[in-house]
Amino acid sequence: MDRRQYLRSAIALSVPLASGCTSNLPFSSSGRAKLGDINAINYDTKPHTLHVLVQENNEPTHWSSHHLKPVEREGTLVSLKNTWGDNDRQDTLYARRDMNGYWKKTTLSNLPEGATFDFDIGIQTDKEITFSMSPVNETKKG
Repeated sequence: MDRRQYLRSAIALSVPLASGCTSNLPFSSSGRAKLGDINAINYDTKPHTLHVLVQENNEPTHWSSHHLKPVEREGTLVSLKNTWGDNDRQDTLYARRDMNGYWKKTTLSNLPEGATFDFDIGIQTDKEITFSMSPVNETKKG
């Protein structure tokens, strides 16, 4: 899949979550899902820096900052290097745009136990941060 195709599909997936919060998903779980890959995507026409923090039990397991080019140029998608591992755990994913003091967050606590989910963190045209997730098919990933 080329980059443009990926971005189109990512936009389609992020729209349902843009107005809601992933913590309202109708799953029941002990919160021991796996955090898969994380991608940072800029849908805005201006460049931004996206700061990403992953915590487990209030302890940081990943921190990174990513300079994202505007959407009309190549390079608006950045895949984060996995420093958070792949074990079952209770992660909280935080993101903020530029030097904004407000961190948006989502958790894995409502996701099915043992399942792995990839996340896209998007900066939308209204500068809102959105999280979209997709389950990982373990047979294809390995």
